[in-house]
Amino acid sequence: MKKIELFSKYETEVSNQVIRDQDDLKKGPNAKIESRLEIGLPLLKHLNQLIQEVKENKWKNELQTEMNVYDLAMRFEQVEGVFSASEKDIKKAIQLNENLLQQGLPKEYLDLSIQPSLFMKKVISLLLNAPGFLILLLLLGTVITKEFEDHTIKLAYTLPISRSHYILIKFFSLLVVSLLWILLVFSLSYILPTIFGKFTGNIFNYPLFTKTETIISSGTYLKTALAYSLCYSTVAISLLVLIGFWIRNTLVTYLILTFILSSGFILSKIGFNPFLYPLSYQQIDRVILDNNGYYPLGAVVLIGSTFLLLLCAICMNRKRGV
Repeated sequence: MKKIELFSKYETEVSNQVIRDQDDLKKGPNAKIESRLEIGLPLLKHLNQLIQEVKENKWKNELQTEMNVYDLAMRFEQVEGVFSASEKDIKKAIQLNENLLQQGLPKEYLDLSIQPSLFMKKVISLLLNAPGFLILLLLLGTVITKEFEDHTIKLAYTLPISRSHYILIKFFSLLVVSLLWILLVFSLSYILPTIFGKFTGNIFNYPLFTKTETIISSGTYLKTALAYSLCYSTVAISLLVLIGFWIRNTLVTYLILTFILSSGFILSKIGFNPFLYPLSYQQIDRVILDNNGYYPLGAVVLIGSTFLLLLCAICMNRKRGV
């Protein structure tokens, strides 16, 4: 287990320090070393207790003992004791443990947990991102471009509907597929761990840290993720419609889509996520945790961008022939 490995590492560090200090004291009295041992010995005892509680799955005791360990660790570092965790990480862990005890939830490792809300978060970070949306658009793109390449679009334009209505029909039909895919991702990522996993307490109250070190619940995270996913999918589909009806060639459409979404992904990676830039929202997990203040107005930005892209597609198509 990762927790045992981490705490064992701390135990080894403190144990080595204590042994060195005890050996040094044999050479003669030293007030500094004695004060360090006064903290190091109880710290070592608490670390051994913590490791045992993890092994016995006494998670409430584990959370409290871990906080005691970190309190002693900060004092230990003040007397030049060796403890590899930074003060920032220690304070963050104490804050997390206090919140978990209040919520009655055991500590989970986010990347390995099958607790439903955390498993859903992991799936969202893996699938609802720039590569995931790009793959979806590439799969749906031929619905538009193939009609131009096969010249069946001429037949479609003989139907008793305007070109504007035809574009909107394409948009909504593709949007339905996109929304079904998103709902499938959310549903399966909840159902599978619920059936096969075990969990304690209200799973949607698990605390998550944002980039600014504030805490949001996993339930709030998931509601925001669903809203952003649905809204961003409308932007992605409207972008596909605009480029598809403008370029009218599958390969070139794919290349342009790949370039646009990839550029947005690269900008997000370097921390450039302007509030009004729709592609800032394609990394669903990151925009929630890194730019938590964007919601709910960020969803409004996405809906507004959708209308703008559709308007461009309609106006552009009116000016072009078949």
